[in-house]
Amino acid sequence: MTDICNKCKGPLRYGSSIIQLAKGQYIQDHITPKYRSNQPILLEAHEECDIGIPIKPQRLPYVCSLCNRQLDHKDFVIYAVIGTKPTPQFKQPERRGKTIPFIAHEECWEYRIHSNCSPTPQPKGQFRSFLVKLRDWFSQFVQTK
Repeated sequence: MTDICNKCKGPLRYGSSIIQLAKGQYIQDHITPKYRSNQPILLEAHEECDIGIPIKPQRLPYVCSLCNRQLDHKDFVIYAVIGTKPTPQFKQPERRGKTIPFIAHEECWEYRIHSNCSPTPQPKGQFRSFLVKLRDWFSQFVQTK
């Protein structure tokens, strides 16, 4: 976890409102998925910084923000949470609330964001252009790491 916003490069201070994108595993009836690896955090940014993902808060049970299929227990996911930046010994934002602003099957994230192919028909219009921008931004982010 870093103290620098991945979008604007400004400082992320303890207690400030952030959005965190992470890899996890969906556990049925748990609001926040559990982290899936030793380095699960893909990015952290100020809440007001646009990280290029569709923000549509939802309550349990969750559906994939990309394919609209319901998530199953133990599915691997990419998800975002909004909360306050924790002290350095913790990773997950505090005061996350009871909703998830973005959650997607890991395979949907991979298919639709990274490879431009999909097991379902390609999105059209504004949503498609959004996904292309997100894929390009995420590819650029990964290359700078």
